[in-house]
Amino acid sequence: MHLQRLDPGVLDRLAPTAPASVNRTLLRDAGFFAEPAGAGPPGTDFIALRVALGAVDSAEREIEVLLNPIPWLVGTVPTAVRWGVVATAAVLAIVGGATTGLGTIWALVGTPLVLTPLCLLGLAWALVQDQARRRNLEVVDARRRAQGAALVAAAERLATQTFRVDVGTTRVVSVPHLAWVEHRLRDLRVHRAPGAPPAHDALVLELAAARDRIQAALRQPRPPVPELEVEFARLREGFSALRIPPERSGDGVRLDALLAAGAAGRASGR
Repeated sequence: MHLQRLDPGVLDRLAPTAPASVNRTLLRDAGFFAEPAGAGPPGTDFIALRVALGAVDSAEREIEVLLNPIPWLVGTVPTAVRWGVVATAAVLAIVGGATTGLGTIWALVGTPLVLTPLCLLGLAWALVQDQARRRNLEVVDARRRAQGAALVAAAERLATQTFRVDVGTTRVVSVPHLAWVEHRLRDLRVHRAPGAPPAHDALVLELAAARDRIQAALRQPRPPVPELEVEFARLREGFSALRIPPERSGDGVRLDALLAAGAAGRASGR
């Protein structure tokens, strides 16, 4: 069975205001388009993710249409209006020629007289419609922002849950603690100085052991959730005590903040 890990690093690149096409590519490459069967999490979160992404797509298409103002208000004459002028002039020329023999004069004088009131009514209608367009644009834009936030929230829920689901011949796993451990090992090794305190190397050994334990558990047919997690609060406190500079790329920052918030929330709820 193929093992597919969700990449929580996508949280550092997702943005609620980013185009749907950009977020779709990021989520696809990070493995967030699985479709597990059954009700309840994480299946509902996968569905919420796809629904929010589709809603963002739809809102962006509406916005693209609403961003185009009515042609009359930007100095563009619609083709139908041009043909209307020609048709009016032709009718007046025919009527004038048949009645007075001055068809050209009727066309030149009568066309503005006939069409000016209609043009003014049309311009008033265009102004009313443009105001409605602007109001609709604000409504759709607000909906697009809300759906973008819902998309990111669904991705955050999936990326910070520990779970294993089988989808056909693929086993989709989310192991945020493993990703967090790998990020901290990276930071500790990058910033290890010759005079590093013993606590530095001790934490490296503990994190490496936790990483190996989780990776071994992932090879089991049905690894229990506790084997895929670590004592997050304690390890994070030990890492913070070493005052390691943050990663310049920002990779893993969002995951760390979300896991810390979740741990704090569970601790306060006890």
